[in-house]
Amino acid sequence: MYKIPEIRALDLREAQTRFIQLMNRLSLGKKDRIIAVFDGKRGNQTRIGKLDVYFSGSGENADSVIKRMSEGYTRHEIIIVSSDRELLSYARLGGQEVMSAEDFIQRFLIENEQDSESERLKSLEKNPTDYWLKVFQQKGGLNA
Repeated sequence: MYKIPEIRALDLREAQTRFIQLMNRLSLGKKDRIIAVFDGKRGNQTRIGKLDVYFSGSGENADSVIKRMSEGYTRHEIIIVSSDRELLSYARLGGQEVMSAEDFIQRFLIENEQDSESERLKSLEKNPTDYWLKVFQQKGGLNA
């Protein structure tokens, strides 16, 4: 999570919130299930938008939860994303597809942001007046 540039300076709760927002935005229009696992004390689970969020319980870390949850899945059914080399090695040996957090950020978050920017520019070119009205209304600059 802290590999994402816009999250690095945030405290833990703010970072988790922002990460969940980014993952939910990423999941729009996709059929794949996204699960985020965080270290935690209570071991609970919740669904936020299209994202399943798990917190490990006391005495267990997020990597252990991920290992347990991923058992029995093949590389065509699951991708384990982590910056933890031991977890990625474990998953690879278990036959799952793995991706480093850095590769995930580059492939899905940065490219997704570039695609969004491209869409904004196309919208601006088509009808600049409507585009700017929409921007100002979203920012609360115009009362519509």
